[in-house]
Amino acid sequence: MLLFLLTATLAFASAASSTEIGSVGWNESNLKILQAFDEAAVLRFVDSLSDSSPSADSTIPGIEERAAEIEKHTIQKSDLDGEGSSLSDFGWFEFGWHRAGDGKYELAVGSSTGPEIAFLTIYWRETSQKVRTQSFDLPPYNTAPPTAGDNWYKDTEFADLNANGVDELVVFVPVDQSSPLLNRKFVPNGVWPQVFGLRGTDGPFVEASREFPAFYKSDFLPQLENEILKVRNSEGRHPAAQIWDARYLAALIMCRDKVLRVLGLDVAAGLTEAKQWMSSADPVLLDDARIVFEDVGGHQDEVNAANLAVRRALELWPDKSLRAPPL
Repeated sequence: MLLFLLTATLAFASAASSTEIGSVGWNESNLKILQAFDEAAVLRFVDSLSDSSPSADSTIPGIEERAAEIEKHTIQKSDLDGEGSSLSDFGWFEFGWHRAGDGKYELAVGSSTGPEIAFLTIYWRETSQKVRTQSFDLPPYNTAPPTAGDNWYKDTEFADLNANGVDELVVFVPVDQSSPLLNRKFVPNGVWPQVFGLRGTDGPFVEASREFPAFYKSDFLPQLENEILKVRNSEGRHPAAQIWDARYLAALIMCRDKVLRVLGLDVAAGLTEAKQWMSSADPVLLDDARIVFEDVGGHQDEVNAANLAVRRALELWPDKSLRAPPL
């Protein structure tokens, strides 16, 4: 039996090594072959798509409006002369195959060329010569949950949230979609998990967070509340660490309250905390208050006051990069 399994595994690996991704059907019967492709094969496939084809990219803001603009791409001959991209060009490059319904699979490719330049691109293969794509801008690293090993959020980016055999996409996006007054490169930013549902086996993904209340109530919010409690119970920390803790706690609270507002459980969630942050000397917390006032809506006077408070606090903050004072 072991010899059979080993032989079968080698057969799939051999099939993948001698075949390009674009020439294999993206379906259940070929799943093991698809999963045997490595990063280099996926990168060759990505490079093989014609650069001259119209872009089908859709960033998170306004994605529903742009989803209808997704175009068809024709697979071109793979670049086998070494002139395409190299894995060394990326900070990270990863991929996965996910269920698209009716036995079909889609390819998801995540890549980064720097700490603030990251993308997730989904590929659907309609026929042997047609591919559709949709891309998401991913927030800078500092806006996402902590990195692996210290990540309180235990679920994956793709999951079948309603048990219908199709994987939904969960992307953490900033609560603040405006052009912020602060450069928040070195500080925690309030983000929340937005759920995108697949419309058709060949895409696109569209925003559908309100269709999955059970995911938030039974899965996400309990994990988030545990992390909030953990941070609240931090004691004996150095003052500089306490500043970071306060910022991180505010980001977690903003995430929780955004979810409560989206689900309609508390349309004014976050106002109490935002008013408390207005008494802080930290420009980051003051800007957090501004974000909440804007997102709740109907509080323009408070938004104006928060913007003024941020400007005044910046004049006194010792590090213009907004880092906490050193330990």
